[in-house]
Amino acid sequence: MVLNGPAKRALATMLPIVGAVVILGALAPVTAGAARRASKQTLKIADVQTFTGATAAFGPDSYAGCQIAVTAINKAGGVLGHHLKCSIVDSRSDVVDSVPAVQKLVSVTQGVVGVYGPSTTTASADVPVINAAHIPMFADTGSTEFTHKHYAYFWRIIPADDAVGYAEALWAKDQGYKNIALMYVNNVSDEGSIPGTIVGAKSLGMKVASNQPVPGDQTSYDTEVEALLAKHPTVIIGTMDPQTGATVPRDLQQLNGGNLIPFVTDETINQPTWVKAIEAVVGKSDYAKFYKSVIPAAGTSGPAFEFYKKRMLASNNKTKQHWSVDTYAQAPYDSVTYMALAMQEAKSTKPSVYNKFIEKIANPGGKNRVVAHTFAQGKREIAKGHKIHYEGVIEDVDFNKFHSSSGNYVVQLLKSTTGVKTLKTITSSAVAKLTKKK
Repeated sequence: MVLNGPAKRALATMLPIVGAVVILGALAPVTAGAARRASKQTLKIADVQTFTGATAAFGPDSYAGCQIAVTAINKAGGVLGHHLKCSIVDSRSDVVDSVPAVQKLVSVTQGVVGVYGPSTTTASADVPVINAAHIPMFADTGSTEFTHKHYAYFWRIIPADDAVGYAEALWAKDQGYKNIALMYVNNVSDEGSIPGTIVGAKSLGMKVASNQPVPGDQTSYDTEVEALLAKHPTVIIGTMDPQTGATVPRDLQQLNGGNLIPFVTDETINQPTWVKAIEAVVGKSDYAKFYKSVIPAAGTSGPAFEFYKKRMLASNNKTKQHWSVDTYAQAPYDSVTYMALAMQEAKSTKPSVYNKFIEKIANPGGKNRVVAHTFAQGKREIAKGHKIHYEGVIEDVDFNKFHSSSGNYVVQLLKSTTGVKTLKTITSSAVAKLTKKK
């Protein structure tokens, strides 16, 4: 058959279309197969933490808790057929490094359905980026800027730093300290509790003799220590990184006739890197005698705690004994479990869909809700058509309109590098009462 000019042009026009149909037809089964495989892909919980840099001590505990959570979830069959994986995103203790890392996470990394973090050091810059990407995050920041600022995808079960400061002031009052010296490294992570300590101390009739931020990681703090000693404090309150925290007591002993002064700080005191650095200077006996930590209360009993503790102690983590009773390892465990159960309840792993189910799973109240203490238990009840309330290792979670929740605090004495002893519980109501005097 001989084609004339118009026919040739018509055929030429049709051939690309026919070819495209043939190609698409050939690709269709492959694409469908890929889609089926993708539907069961391993989903990622990004652990956006400081694994290196000045606050590197915070990364390992969050990762430890995250790992215990995903292991339990995967053993129970995963979330809607998907297994979960903890994926490290190192913020390097600096927003200069964290922002590009987080931007890459939300724009390039595949399969991210949730975030644990960021921490206080980089939260101001990182939270807006993650929120704009519509990815739920359980931040372990205590920064007060989030206390009355609403981000739809921001959740926090770690109390604000200023509340920790109030709790520190209550402990100082309980111990009869009257003259307080504040000494802390001058960065956003270490100075967050100071405003609460100042207001709390003054409200309780104590004197803040000095308020002294110091640069981190110096070889000597003789000048700062001499200024502190001139005020004759009965206690020092503040937060430091391990290197600074080891250098200050060395200089204090040298300038104070070999004597130390009681030191009250936050959870950093019980981090293994901190313990090792300070004990090397003051010894185990004086460490236990002079150093106390005021931290959000960790779980110590109940079904969720026993489940978590058993699996943490059975893990290969070298500091598993410590992480089993540490709030900052328990919080990521609970946080990942909240997100997983919210996905299960929403019948969707899409972050923008399951986000609104987090509060429904976490907050108490409501009729005909079944209490679950593990992911597996919650998954079974949801499959039966029941609404659930997850009561985790960290008890009394109750998100307010800003998606923040706070609980009790405990004062801890370090017994050794493998355990702590609780000296006193400071209730959330006592902190709230003191806060109202602000």
